[in-house]
Amino acid sequence: MVLVLVLSGILFVLAILVGVRRATLMVMLMRPSCDHFFGWMQDVLHQSKGPGAAINLLVIALFIIALIHAPRAFLSPVPVAWGVFLVTALASLIHGPNPGDGTRLLATLITYATVVSLPFAIVRNRDTAVQCLSTVLLSSLVPSVVGMVELAIVPDILRGEARGQSTFAHPNMFGYFILLIIVVILFLTRSTLGRLTRMRCWMLYAYIVLLIILLMFTKARAAWIAMAIVLSGYALFIDRRWFVFIILVPFALLIPAIADRVSDLYTGNVDMGYETLNSLAWRRVLWDNTLQWMADNPPGLLGHGLDLYQSYLPQFFSRGAYQEGIGVHNTLLQIYFEMGAVGLFGFLAIFFVLLTQLLRGLGRARDGTILMALLCASYVVASYTDNVLDYLQYQWSFWFVLGTVLAWMRLWSTAPVPGEIRTANRSENYRVAAHPARGWPPPNP
Repeated sequence: MVLVLVLSGILFVLAILVGVRRATLMVMLMRPSCDHFFGWMQDVLHQSKGPGAAINLLVIALFIIALIHAPRAFLSPVPVAWGVFLVTALASLIHGPNPGDGTRLLATLITYATVVSLPFAIVRNRDTAVQCLSTVLLSSLVPSVVGMVELAIVPDILRGEARGQSTFAHPNMFGYFILLIIVVILFLTRSTLGRLTRMRCWMLYAYIVLLIILLMFTKARAAWIAMAIVLSGYALFIDRRWFVFIILVPFALLIPAIADRVSDLYTGNVDMGYETLNSLAWRRVLWDNTLQWMADNPPGLLGHGLDLYQSYLPQFFSRGAYQEGIGVHNTLLQIYFEMGAVGLFGFLAIFFVLLTQLLRGLGRARDGTILMALLCASYVVASYTDNVLDYLQYQWSFWFVLGTVLAWMRLWSTAPVPGEIRTANRSENYRVAAHPARGWPPPNP
């Protein structure tokens, strides 16, 4: 804990020196590449907490600074909806039998709310919005390079059961992150926010091809489905030439490792007590057992306690009784189990508010709005089969992108918000919300 506090203090001083905006962008740029490094540092120093916890505290501190200087910047519906959800999470934590066990997840959720809120303070015009999205795009370069190196030095990824995970703790996290980056690229090339030359557009499209290759070899099937939904929606509503990617999908089955990953779903589907189930069948058994137990033990309004699903697992799922870290692999079911009806309503309300806000931009930025809606659809797919609440790097990038887009849309119609966030350079002091420039954004072509 001492190490975390010391690192947090050093990072906080650096953040004060460079300013809130630059510090936020630095964190978003570096965090997707740091999982293995942070884990290595924890092992070397024999600490249960490490640099990752210090970065989390720094992000929360940046939010507090922004909140003090410009509280009205965070009165946008999405940050407010996240605040309501955090209140329900805190109530569930206190209501549960072991409040201390849920503090880690509560702190993680706080960082998600912080990351989606910060853009409302740092996005003041088109240039800063582009800067935020470009930072997320650049954050994928190191993971992409590491992913290509993995393909080159680990033959079992191409021909066997090994999966590419790059700098992430799990291949599924890498898969969802790749999907997010592809959506960001499409957004920058099609929305009224991006103003890219033809050459830059073609370079980004070439990068998409590389990312799709990496996505295939994460062997994250839910991410494949989510990517298919995004590309189908993009081709149907924006650019029909992209249907070629859908047509090429069957050719991916010619790759042995991909074909084996798909054919695996056709075996191990019957739970006979001794047969090894495939991952989807295993999830279904887990969900059925969870729902049966919940029928006799309803979660009520506040659930059984934040982050306590693992502790209840031995009561209804013997397969996971002696295994660490088994989650429900269904985010909505996890929230309902741990946080009850109030928590589930609060979480769904975030997306209701989110989609409502996105619809406001449909008339002025149709393509960009559709892409953000497809990104939300991909999040729903991820939530159905994975413990998404624990995927911190993906969550940070996902919510930062959405926060940036909504903050940019907010500039179109809102009056300037009183308040100022000061940076290290006085010439860069800026208001939280700027007057929309006349005649901008330009009509969607």
